[in-house]
Amino acid sequence: MSAIVSTGDRMEIRVFCQDGEQGSVNTVFYRVTGVTGVVTDSDFAVAFDSVVSGDLKNMIYDNAVYQGVSARIANRLPLPVAALANGGAGNGNAGAIGLPRQTCGLLDFRTAIAGPGGRGRWFMPFPSASDNETFGVPKASYVSALSAFGATLLAVTLIGAVVGGGSADVAFVLWSRKNAAMRAIDATFGSTRWATLRSRGSFGRANSGPF
Repeated sequence: MSAIVSTGDRMEIRVFCQDGEQGSVNTVFYRVTGVTGVVTDSDFAVAFDSVVSGDLKNMIYDNAVYQGVSARIANRLPLPVAALANGGAGNGNAGAIGLPRQTCGLLDFRTAIAGPGGRGRWFMPFPSASDNETFGVPKASYVSALSAFGATLLAVTLIGAVVGGGSADVAFVLWSRKNAAMRAIDATFGSTRWATLRSRGSFGRANSGPF
């Protein structure tokens, strides 16, 4: 059953990809700044599946799969079950050969706060060898795609209801569990270096998402 979203809610959006037995999950947060009519967590899941699916499939290699999105109102207790959407699910198309699974593109999120507490990261999963330069760094086209994806996340400011005509105004935020604070993300940057996330490597524990 879908949960109705209210002003002030913190929406947890999780994005799932899979490569064989290894899965990836990326989590971002949005603060609901206003609601008109009725909007649900299911509406958020459907909207973000539409927003991210195309870009992700263009950035993961051919054997990896974009699986879908979950959306949950994360500030309520007990936590509601997450809504799921996978209308855009499908294989990647960035190239036939993948880099080692632990290799990730790195997207930085920046707020107005200095230091590690004011920064966030998105580890882009399962890149293609086609996006790797011969000297071991991402091609400029991949870095540009990373930056464009970050700009897309930053540009999400309105979620429309699938039915009923409702809408929710939202802001992309960095959630700090330590300070229980939602800080507005002001900018995103694609890194010119590859990052490593060992849990996604072939020696990592097998894992998968909810799809």
